[in-house]
Amino acid sequence: MHTFATYTSSVMGVCELVATRILNSRKREPIAAVLDTMDALGFETRFGQRPVLSHYHRTPTGWCLMFELPPGIASREVRDKADHFAEQTEGTVTMRALGRTLIMDVCLRPLPERVPYVQPQGGDVPLYLGESATGPVVVGLAKLPHLFVAGQTGAGKTNTLRAVVVAALQAKAQVVIIDLKGLDFAVFERHATVIDEEAPATRRRVVWLGFSLQH
Repeated sequence: MHTFATYTSSVMGVCELVATRILNSRKREPIAAVLDTMDALGFETRFGQRPVLSHYHRTPTGWCLMFELPPGIASREVRDKADHFAEQTEGTVTMRALGRTLIMDVCLRPLPERVPYVQPQGGDVPLYLGESATGPVVVGLAKLPHLFVAGQTGAGKTNTLRAVVVAALQAKAQVVIIDLKGLDFAVFERHATVIDEEAPATRRRVVWLGFSLQH
């Protein structure tokens, strides 16, 4: 009975070890796919130097990998092949350069079409814009003297500007809105100065606004 129990315990231990190794290998599959793709694309200098994976870690959406690029391989060359990495990892791949370090974010789950609004805490008038492959996108309005919002119909331009207004109001800033249609920002009339008049009254208001900002 003792021998049987010992044998059963040993078998269970082996099975647990194999299962752990399988799980670890599955966790490393995207990393292995990236490394294999990097080799297959032939990123190598004439001296035989290749990009070196210096660090990787889990992210809420997948993996973040950091490569050190040797002289002779520009980050743009690797970024231009993002579609190849995305195909092999079966995810979304975005890359950015920091000196000779190439940061690659691999998103393994589809981005949600809608995300609930979350008010960030702290920072320089933080504005929460949504989700990306690397997680929440938050910018500091205090560090953006000018902001240009563009996009096709239905892309979310008005909602983005509404989020800007909300962030500014929550920071107790004085907000002046010029909305000639008089529809998109009427909801803020009790909280901000909303200008919806036609010219020349609007021109006078703009001159007044410029004067106020300078003084």
